[in-house]
Amino acid sequence: MDIPKQWLHIGNNHIDINLIEDIRNAPLFPKPDGGFWASPFRFGTDYYSEWQGFSEYIWGKTKNEKAVIFYLKRNARVYSIDSQEDLIRLINEVGSVENPFPIKTTTILEFEKAKEYYDVIYLTSKGQQETRNPFSKREYKLTGWDCESCLILNPMVIGKQMPVSI
Repeated sequence: MDIPKQWLHIGNNHIDINLIEDIRNAPLFPKPDGGFWASPFRFGTDYYSEWQGFSEYIWGKTKNEKAVIFYLKRNARVYSIDSQEDLIRLINEVGSVENPFPIKTTTILEFEKAKEYYDVIYLTSKGQQETRNPFSKREYKLTGWDCESCLILNPMVIGKQMPVSI
């Protein structure tokens, strides 16, 4: 599977890796605290990333905002989730966090341990469709991961940056 070469982060026009908070498990939600989020950059489309399109649909305006396009360093260890099976393999490899709800609706990935194996978790569009549905009876899902995106667990793999306005 090909990993996107350029990534887009909306909200800042520069990434200071020293300001990115370390990954911490958030046991009530299948997204961690900390880390850094981005979506693949899409030039020549209505939206420069799926996140920009999703944000505009949900919250309105995303035009004329600061953003940054960046590359991952070549040595970045990227785990791609392109299917439900990919998510299950990752959970089997790195484990899960105890879900405190009396009715367990989902298994929550152990992000702190995932960082020992991977620098980036990349969720493809297909993977997002297969793993997101909050009403699914599947135990493994990424509710809250709203579009094709990456979660950077190790900010040291962020390479060259270019500020842009979208």
